[in-house]
Amino acid sequence: MDRTAQITNEQRRKLTLCFGWETTILAANIIFAFLAVSGQVTQNVSLPLWIDAATGGTSNTTSNGTSPGHIVPYFVFSFASFSFVVIFGVCLAVAFYLGRITETDLKFPHTLLFLVGMFDALNGVLVVNASSGSRTAPYLQAILGNFTIPITMLLRLLVLKKKPTQRKFICSILVLLSLFICLLPKIIPALGADTAPGAKGAAGVLWPLCFMIGFVPAAAMNVIEEKVMKMTKGTRRDQISLIWFLFWESVYQFLCAAALFWTDIIPGFGNSADIHDFGENVAFGFLCFFGGRGCTSEPGTRGTVFILGYAVSYFGGGLLLRHAEGATLLALVTFSNATNVGTCYFHACTFPPVRR
Repeated sequence: MDRTAQITNEQRRKLTLCFGWETTILAANIIFAFLAVSGQVTQNVSLPLWIDAATGGTSNTTSNGTSPGHIVPYFVFSFASFSFVVIFGVCLAVAFYLGRITETDLKFPHTLLFLVGMFDALNGVLVVNASSGSRTAPYLQAILGNFTIPITMLLRLLVLKKKPTQRKFICSILVLLSLFICLLPKIIPALGADTAPGAKGAAGVLWPLCFMIGFVPAAAMNVIEEKVMKMTKGTRRDQISLIWFLFWESVYQFLCAAALFWTDIIPGFGNSADIHDFGENVAFGFLCFFGGRGCTSEPGTRGTVFILGYAVSYFGGGLLLRHAEGATLLALVTFSNATNVGTCYFHACTFPPVRR
């Protein structure tokens, strides 16, 4: 009874949002959850569309169809990382101008910020490389992201010593079973893997597994972010600014992404034959994003949608981690809802064919 009353009082506590608007914690968390879910759905839908819209040989890549280059997933990952530095850097400059950056921010240890950025980069290099529609079926991507839920519960137990409730534990087991069922057509060809989108044969199993494994560092990132967001209690000036956190996390993510350039020339995993080919592909990707090299507006448009969706997800997720229960709730709210919307989209819409 006391626990219920405590939760009710916490939900009724007022929180001041932008423009001085006051609302309850419960209402604010609903808004934050909406931002996190809408951003995650936008990511899930736009990522494979961006990668395959910019793949050499597809009909929607260039206006003249003569450009030999193509955008590699590594470019998508690294360019998005750099874009987050720019976006949150502008936000940080505004926060400095308004006097919102405090001594707590300036003195906050960067070790945790680096770990969040590093795990974010590892998540990116695994997930983005597996996200082409020719490797992992787009409808399957929306489902496999739920692997974050049980992994988050496990890491919260190991890192934060926060034990999940029996109900949450049972739900995580059900999630694992459902993911195994979704992969059955890829494991057993007789169930229809030959007609399903994505890679065939052993690659049809390995690429979805790579996509799933990419969410292990994503879960670690969220757990450490929860630790950062809840390290200090009390007034706003005693807590680290979310903008400060997002900027430095993005800086370290980009630096780690730059250090992982060699992953794109790994045979069978990357998309470049050698370092010279890698440079050509990155240059092509950059020019193509802005309409150069004969590209249409599709790569740039889809890339912009992905980057903005990711930024909104970062922002909403960070606020939800600070004011709600923690990383488990973020994973449950974000990925369970994003799965439903993303799967419906890919089943309702025709995914453009990939010709390599």
